[in-house]
Amino acid sequence: VKLTNVADCIKKGYVQHGSTPLEVASQQLIKDQVHVVHTIGGDDTNTQAATLSDYLLEKHNGKVAVIGMPKTIDNDVYPIVQTFGAD
Repeated sequence: VKLTNVADCIKKGYVQHGSTPLEVASQQLIKDQVHVVHTIGGDDTNTQAATLSDYLLEKHNGKVAVIGMPKTIDNDVYPIVQTFGAD
């Protein structure tokens, strides 16, 4: 899910019309007192988590550390020899 694609998030029912996915996700992280987000995925996954972390800092002065574990079928993450998802 791309939190920056508002129309898609509304269409899929993740957020209501008039809401922004980044704000909804931020409010939930604040409510749940989450300070670390672990991701397992590719570039989109880690980029969205970093975008959310930046948004929290900018709009709410909140700090969420993002720890990303690369997972790609391309096995193209240097210097990792073998990534999750690659044969």
